[in-house]
Amino acid sequence: MTGPFSRLWIDIGDGGREIAWIVFLVIALSSASPRCVWTANSSNRRLSDMPLDARIKVPSFKNVLKIMKSIREEAIVVFDTEGMLVRMVDEDRARMIQVRIDAEGGFSEFSCDRRYEMAVVLVRMDDIVKALTAKDDLRLRVVDQDDGTFRFALLSNGMERGIKLLNMRLMEGQRAPPWPAFDFAFTATVPAAEVRSFVKAAAVATDFSITVEPDATGNGVTWSISDEREPLVWRPTDCEVDSEGHATSLYNVDKVSSIIAATVGKQQLSIRGGNDTPVEFSWNPHDGISMTALIAHRS
Repeated sequence: MTGPFSRLWIDIGDGGREIAWIVFLVIALSSASPRCVWTANSSNRRLSDMPLDARIKVPSFKNVLKIMKSIREEAIVVFDTEGMLVRMVDEDRARMIQVRIDAEGGFSEFSCDRRYEMAVVLVRMDDIVKALTAKDDLRLRVVDQDDGTFRFALLSNGMERGIKLLNMRLMEGQRAPPWPAFDFAFTATVPAAEVRSFVKAAAVATDFSITVEPDATGNGVTWSISDEREPLVWRPTDCEVDSEGHATSLYNVDKVSSIIAATVGKQQLSIRGGNDTPVEFSWNPHDGISMTALIAHRS
């Protein structure tokens, strides 16, 4: 025998070869890199060395699923070393969203050794998540299979829900394009809670308009519905607007409401819009999680 462990065989003789083999194994195992292993029933789990192993707060992931389900029933989800990314467009091509969960900050713990792209049915993920409380621990895991495929699962409270993955070739028609660029005429920052209140009150109408007329105070934005019998006008009291001129566009109440529902508390909502252009909303509902939405204007 040759190699770094060959001295174990010197002067041992045939009768001591079993002992030498045991010593060989002990040395080899003690010199190997430590590997973390956990199971669905473990009460004190650590991140393993699996291809993808992550933990996230339940309220945060529920909020992510909420905005995703408002767009479509299925989604293409991407995991990589930077975290999780989802970009979706609805069937009418009227709403588009992008959700990013950062590896550091968005997830409580995160480990991913390469890029995974998977198509999932969102209700399957929601089956386990909707039954959890804010105190529960939610884990996301990918296990590589011998045939070159991989398995995706959610785990919590001793339960493991395997998520069936859809055929990516059949999902190509739902793949969202790269995030588009528009020549926006204004940017504004508005409290999300006030926006939610307005779209809730505006539910009596089909459409509403966002109009910007810059004034000396920097707050010249007006949200309104066109109803002669029951007009509704909102001028945000805590708003910052940056615009060089007049801008106005019309938007569908229900489509905006479905997006705004994913905002949380009194956080600030960033808005970009213009003259007969889509409106873009962006916000951070939780630490390490960013959401951006585009909603087409109405003619």
